[in-house]
Amino acid sequence: MQEERRLEILGILIIALSVFVLVSIGGYNPSEEPSISSNVQVTNPMGILGIFTAHYFIKIGFGFSSIIIPLLGLVWGWFLFSKKELAEIIRGTYYGLGSMLLISVSVGVLSIQLASEDTVGYYLASGLIGGETAQLFLDMLSIWGTSLFLIAGFLMIIRGYFNLDYYGPFVNAKEKWDSWRSQKKAEKEQFEKEEAKRLHTQDLKAKIDSQKERDEAEFSPATPDPVEENAAEQVEEESEPETNEEENLASPP
Repeated sequence: MQEERRLEILGILIIALSVFVLVSIGGYNPSEEPSISSNVQVTNPMGILGIFTAHYFIKIGFGFSSIIIPLLGLVWGWFLFSKKELAEIIRGTYYGLGSMLLISVSVGVLSIQLASEDTVGYYLASGLIGGETAQLFLDMLSIWGTSLFLIAGFLMIIRGYFNLDYYGPFVNAKEKWDSWRSQKKAEKEQFEKEEAKRLHTQDLKAKIDSQKERDEAEFSPATPDPVEENAAEQVEEESEPETNEEENLASPP
């Protein structure tokens, strides 16, 4: 019972601190420094202490990605207050802090690459730690190597936390490719079979027509040749006068 009371008190305290840090970061004004005079009007909702908190979390720490810390604090406070198993959020905390670091370094790389000769404002969005880490990576790995490792880091965090299967899409793509190739191959084979069948049918039809023509020529009556008919008529005409002369000689005077 006493242990539960302690957990509830600790949870309430962590939630309160997390809300304080969250509101302080949300009300951050770059023009307000911790050395600001108490006579100057403060715009941070949490006052001077809020300015200190936002300054160290954003400008000195990991930039605006530091908002992940109070968000994790709210989750931890609620789990303690409700006396839930903390093992469920330990894994998420690791991934949350890793994401904060990667986001801070990525923003630092972009800030350094896009900044002009004036170096003021390099680490405003990424924080001093994130900006210096980004500068170290750029000096050692150049922009290409740094980008490669940052992308790999994000992919690992997403894969680990959400349990996404990066290899699955490649397997599905390969299966679809194999299925498409098999379908095209089957369509090609079917087309070749139909084409061969069509050619065979045409060849068979041509043979049947040729055989039919030969049969008709063999069994049809012979038609006389016009040249031979003309020659026969001429012979008959020439033989007619000779026959008339013989008849005249044979007849008595």
